[in-house]
Amino acid sequence: MYPSICFVTGASTDFGVSVVKMLKTLNLKVYGLVERDSDNISIERLFNLGCKLIEGELDRPETYSDKIKIVDYIIHLAERRSGSIEELEQYNVHGTRILVESAPPQCRIIYLSTIGVYGRAKGTLHEDMDPDPIDDYSRSKLGAERVILGNEEIDSFILRCPYIIHPYSSELAKLLRNIFRKRIISKTHDKFYFVHSNDIAYYILSALSEELHGHVIVNIPGVIITFEELLKAYTLGCEDTYRSIVLPWSSHVSFPVLLSDNQNIDTSFAEYDLIWIPQFSKSSILDDITELPRIYP
Repeated sequence: MYPSICFVTGASTDFGVSVVKMLKTLNLKVYGLVERDSDNISIERLFNLGCKLIEGELDRPETYSDKIKIVDYIIHLAERRSGSIEELEQYNVHGTRILVESAPPQCRIIYLSTIGVYGRAKGTLHEDMDPDPIDDYSRSKLGAERVILGNEEIDSFILRCPYIIHPYSSELAKLLRNIFRKRIISKTHDKFYFVHSNDIAYYILSALSEELHGHVIVNIPGVIITFEELLKAYTLGCEDTYRSIVLPWSSHVSFPVLLSDNQNIDTSFAEYDLIWIPQFSKSSILDDITELPRIYP
């Protein structure tokens, strides 16, 4: 049985709007936290969906505390991906701490984390192993996880996600354009790990109704795409011929979610216990990647 009231942070992002839209199809009451720099188009889309807009800041509880006290579930999507380690810690960790402290007892928090928390650990990466992130963003996401796990008055689902691809992802378009223009080819066996935003939205809805209690960590299943497959798909959208020169990968571009050749993600809990199976295949994700340079030339 779904809860009656949801509170969504990061509601004005492209993915946040998609989640709110899916929640509203279930006739749920949704409060969306939108920050001052949110774009007007996203705010208008949320308003038209019937989302109750709350203008505020994650680390300023006085801007949303009166609304959060009545919610059943908190869907925590807000995050910072770039900036100094201090800025990432302030927003991702400290902001999450304030959110959790403001949450009513017995509510459930669904938090989008990253498989980047595993760092370069070798072998099969499973939920109960000790994380060892190697970049500042993943460290801050792990810090936020620990804040949530340290609160015994709430339930939580922590979703360790691949890179979430949205059909209109301007962030991914910018990242791939940077790779494409530099004509970089990876000299490593790194693999990109993607999941479609619609699959993640479905998993979030599933986490609302799961009967598990306490704190639950889930590795989210995704699809593996090689560097060459990724670049060829993007090049096709540019209506150009695939070609590259060999440059050192790490010194020219940083990609959020990579798996090395000796890493595998254990998603058996998600797929066999929770029955969370991706509906979007590698080919559909590559099709979305091909469309990106056409949408954002």
